[in-house]
Amino acid sequence: MLLQSCLEHRRDTLDRHPAASVAQSGLNAPCNPQNVEAVAKCEDNTIAVSWNPTDGAAYYTAYALGSSGASYNCSTVNNSCQITGPHCGESLSVSLVAYDNDCYSMNSDPTEIVTAPCPPKQISAVTDCKTHSTVIHWSYSEGAVLYVAHVQAPNGSEYSCESFDLNCSLSELPCSLTYTVFVTTSNYECMSPNSPTISINTVPCIPRNIAVDVICDQNTILVTWAEDDANMTFTATAQSGSDYSNCTTHEKNCEISNISCGQLYSISVDADNGQCIASSNQTEPPYFVPCKPTDVSTKPFCINDSTEISWTESPGFGINMYVAAMESNDGTQLMCRSMTGACVIEGTKCGEAYKATVTAVGINCQTLSNEFYVDPEPCSPINLDSQTCSGLVVVSWTAMAGALNYTTDITGESGDKHECDTANTSCSIIELMCGHQYNMTVTANGRYCSSSVSDTQTFQTAPCVPVLEQPQLNCYNNSVSLSWSTSSGAISYVSNVTSPGEETLSCYMEDPGCTINELKCGQTYSVTVTAISKQCWGPTSAPTTLMTAPCQPQNVVPKMNCSNSATQLSWDKALGALSYFSVLRTPGSRYVVCNSTELGCEISSVPCGQSYDVIVTAVNDQCESAPSFPAELYTVNGELSLVGWVIQMEVM
Repeated sequence: MLLQSCLEHRRDTLDRHPAASVAQSGLNAPCNPQNVEAVAKCEDNTIAVSWNPTDGAAYYTAYALGSSGASYNCSTVNNSCQITGPHCGESLSVSLVAYDNDCYSMNSDPTEIVTAPCPPKQISAVTDCKTHSTVIHWSYSEGAVLYVAHVQAPNGSEYSCESFDLNCSLSELPCSLTYTVFVTTSNYECMSPNSPTISINTVPCIPRNIAVDVICDQNTILVTWAEDDANMTFTATAQSGSDYSNCTTHEKNCEISNISCGQLYSISVDADNGQCIASSNQTEPPYFVPCKPTDVSTKPFCINDSTEISWTESPGFGINMYVAAMESNDGTQLMCRSMTGACVIEGTKCGEAYKATVTAVGINCQTLSNEFYVDPEPCSPINLDSQTCSGLVVVSWTAMAGALNYTTDITGESGDKHECDTANTSCSIIELMCGHQYNMTVTANGRYCSSSVSDTQTFQTAPCVPVLEQPQLNCYNNSVSLSWSTSSGAISYVSNVTSPGEETLSCYMEDPGCTINELKCGQTYSVTVTAISKQCWGPTSAPTTLMTAPCQPQNVVPKMNCSNSATQLSWDKALGALSYFSVLRTPGSRYVVCNSTELGCEISSVPCGQSYDVIVTAVNDQCESAPSFPAELYTVNGELSLVGWVIQMEVM
């Protein structure tokens, strides 16, 4: 009855207040638990409950009532147990009830505890490109009193900020790094687990150690810097006023092309990580590409082996000086320097072709002009020669590089002067006097200069034509004596006696005359004489005709006509004969003569009873031939009479 009353009373009490203890039901209940302690474990949100042992207690039950209305408990016969299941960030009221086999105690005084706060969610971070600060945001977290944002660098370095609000800010994080961001919370007893992580890039580092190399011949600027990040985009910019050019790369260098010459450029480099851009300061001093000099030309000074080279000065800024150079085909270089558009190069040589350039030297680099080819100025002509054996004197020389034309000066021993201008390497002169000595010099004329006069070449013209006097023929032996006037320039002479289609007889003499023997009878000869100098034969004199004595008549045949006492004579034609002279000679030296231009003659009234020798002689304008061999004739009768031209004579 008493036990039932205790149980009923306990049931009634438990129905009204489950956690309440039974005060007194007429039975002896366990004593109320004392020194009850409840501690929330931060790592797993369990609640460790402990107490002092209670008299009369068979076992214990710890009750935890959460702020959400959920309840949790644990039972044990020991003096401690762990309540599992509470959520993070939950406020709990913990009490303990002691039980025996019949009754239970009153609830212990409640202990208020809070589990570890929940980890934050919805983490985000934003980098302010201007202030270089990073602001981290999160959503409200149950049980959180304090929030701590953690930022970890790739090298393990960590930065953090605390806040009672839902964000906090970090300033001056090291640049150009990708950080891992997470947030934890605290209720001053426990820290929450880490929130999910996110990544954020800080502001790029300002490019440093910028170096500039101006490549003048390509109108480009090579820019290099220290940073090298494949996730970063770098832009190098060359700016001159409103004119700029740039290049973009993920490397740590790039070339800026299409740089305008003569402009002053400042160089800057931007680093872009996709969120922010960090810009370097513009470099000092400014850089530039000198414009190449133009209109390069040369003009030699003709008297001192030097050449003036000139050009149009480069526009723009920064030219320190100009260097002009001339290079010969063998690699020899000559140079001069100037601050203006011209200078003089010393030591140029005649006959050399040069390649000229002008270099504009600037602060950063130098720019070369286009090559300009310089024609050589001529040297003095060499290898002078002369051909004097004809009436036309031809003088010649070796061609000289750079010569446009040549001037030949010829001076005779008598003071006469002659000049010939030609673009060739020879010149013909017709008015020189025969048999004279001349001095010749040649000057080569170039575009700007004339060479010095060549060495003097001496030559002698062909000897003059001898004047042939009338040949003196010896009719007896057909020899001819020749004589002529002396010829200026001659050291010897050759005279020729030539018959057409027959032969030429010659004599060589140093004196102006000679005799030629053994001419053939009955021939018409052409007689000439030629003067000879040391170099050549002069012109031949005009031919003079010479007719030798007629040949001896042959085959003389006399025939007697007995009916009329006439004698008919005949003979063969004798070369060179213009007429014939026939003679009938008696033993008493009595002659009968007949002269005829024919090949025969008739003599009438030849005294009879006589014996005659018939002889015929050929005659021309100068000579008689040798008489023919005698032919015998016997007359019969009649008196002497002549037919044609008959002469009767008696030789005593």
